[in-house]
Amino acid sequence: MIKKYTPLPYNAGVVEFGSIRPIYPAGVNKKIGEEIQRMGKCYFDISTVRQQDYELAAALGRRITKKIRIPAHVSVTQEHKARIDGVVYDIISIDYDGTQQYLNLERAEAMS
Repeated sequence: MIKKYTPLPYNAGVVEFGSIRPIYPAGVNKKIGEEIQRMGKCYFDISTVRQQDYELAAALGRRITKKIRIPAHVSVTQEHKARIDGVVYDIISIDYDGTQQYLNLERAEAMS
């Protein structure tokens, strides 16, 4: 018997992806802050963090704050930042399986 593929729901919220862009006031060559230049967004679901994820993060000198699951077709890299409910996260690593991506996130330092 062939099983019908049923996609898993992504119902934990919306995550935005982007890169950091410095803010300069008009006519002044001094940075006054930073903002995320949004490059895309998608729905996500929370995933459990595996022991090997913790070990990988520790080897990189990082700490996993959250792990999320998003569809595989979303184009995101480790150079991007992720924002969930106004909180900015660094993307530590990305794991793929056939239909989805798992992002290990670390809460970013406060942006000025």
